[in-house]
Amino acid sequence: MVDQTGQTKINSFLRQLGQDYNLPFMKLDENGVCSLSVDGHLYSIVQTHDSPWLLLHADFGHAPSAEASKAALLEKLLEWNFLGKSTRGATLSLNPDSHRLTFHMQYLTEQVNEAVQLNNLLDFFIESATQTREQLVDAIGSGHKAPSASTTAQPAHPSSFMRV
Repeated sequence: MVDQTGQTKINSFLRQLGQDYNLPFMKLDENGVCSLSVDGHLYSIVQTHDSPWLLLHADFGHAPSAEASKAALLEKLLEWNFLGKSTRGATLSLNPDSHRLTFHMQYLTEQVNEAVQLNNLLDFFIESATQTREQLVDAIGSGHKAPSASTTAQPAHPSSFMRV
């Protein structure tokens, strides 16, 4: 069990980044989540009380509903996740409850030691998510319905939501 020091540290870094980028409300909410909308796509920074991990999460939209399209998508997910080569070390998965595609990376909170490091992790994550999202649309766009855009996705915790 992690005490609040992980959240305190990440919150401190988020506040510093918020000052640097003129985003004064950049902080974790009571659930340990800070959500951002960048270029119409939803990204979440998650640091909960009970985890030693900082989770970066992107919503890629709904998976295709047709069984043939879903089977092809699941095969692609397995291929792309193999050794993280096509996802730049991230995990691309299908949420079994919501049937939404998710892209996420995680880092040990204790290894994130300054705001500039968190900023670099966020930049790398957003760049990786953008690249993977484009590859996914290209791969399943030929004969398969692409996942619905995440531009209308709402954050899990609206009180922490910001648009940048």
